[in-house]
This record gives sequence, C-alpha cells and structure tokens, in this order.
Amino acid sequence: MRNGWNKRVVFVLVVLVAALLAGCIGGKSYRLTVQVMGVGDQVLEGASVVVGSVTEETDSEGKAVFAEVSGQVTIEVTAADYLPTSKTVTVAQDQTEIIVLGQDTADVEELMAALRGEGFNLSEDEPDEDVFFEQLEAALGYFAESVLVSYEEDFFVDEVEIDTQDFGYAMFQSKILPKEILLDYDEETSLEEYFDYLRDTMGEDRSSLLKLVLMSVDFIWGEMLDGVIDELAHQLEDDDAGIITSTAFGDVEADSPVVIIEGDTATWTEVYRASSTIITVDEQILTGEYSVTVQFGLVKDAKWMISEIYVQAELHEMLPMGLRSFLF
Repeated sequence: MRNGWNKRVVFVLVVLVAALLAGCIGGKSYRLTVQVMGVGDQVLEGASVVVGSVTEETDSEGKAVFAEVSGQVTIEVTAADYLPTSKTVTVAQDQTEIIVLGQDTADVEELMAALRGEGFNLSEDEPDEDVFFEQLEAALGYFAESVLVSYEEDFFVDEVEIDTQDFGYAMFQSKILPKEILLDYDEETSLEEYFDYLRDTMGEDRSSLLKLVLMSVDFIWGEMLDGVIDELAHQLEDDDAGIITSTAFGDVEADSPVVIIEGDTATWTEVYRASSTIITVDEQILTGEYSVTVQFGLVKDAKWMISEIYVQAELHEMLPMGLRSFLF
C-alpha cells in the first residue's frame, strides 16, 4: 500500500518538474504591441485587435498591448470605414507591429471617374449649347440636392531676405447652389440666357461659382494653372516693358488623389503645383510658386453623392530686394 502511494507521489513530482522545466525552457512569453494606422498615417483609436483568444481595442495612440504572447501568432484587425486585415508574426521578444489598414474606396473612385467623363469647355467663345446642357444634366446627376461651393485665393509677394509677407491679398467666397435652380432651363434656352438667369436669380458671385463647379467637373485645373502662370508673366512683360527679359515655367505636377471615408461622408482631394522663374534686365530673378487644391466632399445615402466643392489657390511670388518699387 505504502509502495503504491510512494509511486504515485513520485509520478506527480516528475510531472510537475517536467512542466516547470518546459516552462523555463520554451514557455516564456513576451509583450506584443500592435499599432493600427489608417489613411495619411492617422492613428486609429477604437480598432479591434485579436491575437489568439484575446481581443483588445486600440487606445488614443492606435495601440493595443498583449502582455503574454510567444511563438507564431496571427493578428486580426478590424476598424470602422476600413478593410479588415490579418498578419502572422513570430514573437520571440518584446516587439511592436505596425499594421496599416486600407479603405474600400472603389465606390467613390467609380463616381469620380464617371464625373470626370462629363466635360465642359467654357474657354470656347461659342461652345455647343446643346452639348453643354446635356453634360450639365448628366454631371449634376452625381450631385446632392444642394452643393456648398467654396473658393479661396491667397496671393502674397515677399522680398528676398525679408522673412515676413510684405504685401498681398486673401479672399474667400462660399455659397450653397440648389440643384433645382441649376437645372431650371428649357430647350430654347441659350448659354448666354442661362448665365443671365443665374446672375439675376442667385447673384454674380453664385453665377461665377457655378462655373467653378463646371471647371471642377472637367478636372482642368492643371491647364488652368498653366494659364494663371502664363497670364501673370505676360502681364509683367506688358506692364513693365524693358524690365523683364525672359520667363520660364515649370511643368504642372499633380499629386495622386487622396480619398478618406468616415462613415457616411468622404473627401476626394487633388493638389496641383507649378513654379515660374522671371529674369529682369539687370539679371535679378523673380520666382513664383503656385498651387491649386481641389476637394470634393461626398455624402452617402443609398449611394455616394457630391455635396461640396472646395477650391484653394495659393500664389506666392518672391522678388529681389528693391525691385518692388519698379514693378508695383
């Protein structure tokens, strides 16, 4: 009886020692920190992170901490407005894994591609009016019942070696354009009559903002920026004959569109940039940096619709010391 009891005690002790040894040799656990990032390196708070059977939510720094992890594990991450993703890692030390989530922007991109196909050429002296009104109706089909249109322009001139902005101007205008008014015309309406009607109904500012809508639809900001640079340079040449000897323009560069979705709202942003160099008769150099930002705001009900257009133009020129008195 005693021998049998002793054998059982010895067996239990052997099992316990083996378990302890196994824990010391291969069972050590580590601290795993998972940081979740979204569009534009934005940290995502409240994202759900699953490691094994443990689920944690990310904090204000986008981090979720798992205190006891070892070996190969799979990290699964979900967050509102983002595509779920997973990543398998081997944890053999305290470590941080950064996971960047992508957004499902296909529906927004599809809408903007369709809108891009509706072209308006308002630079022509006599555009085809029938085509214009067909395009207007087709384009406004992608818009909400009212659209907030905003335009901002900042123009400043610095003198070399002076750190402050010497002179310039800033302007901003913003109006809500009801779609029903924009579509209020009949088959006999001419383009000139249409814009006269808009000026009488909504005022001069709103009429000009409609043209901003149409130019945005056509995505011709790159060409427009070329025109702005060219116009500024030629104005200098015409107004100050004998002072300007040459002008040179850099190519217009367009950034890739950035799409950000937050629940039932989204933004689509594109930025265009260009530069200019003007040389005076006394070999002084005038430089210019120009940018145009076009941002579409969208809302979603049954489908995505455009509810806002914001355009910001920034013109920043730099003159050599003392040249301002000759040019202005």
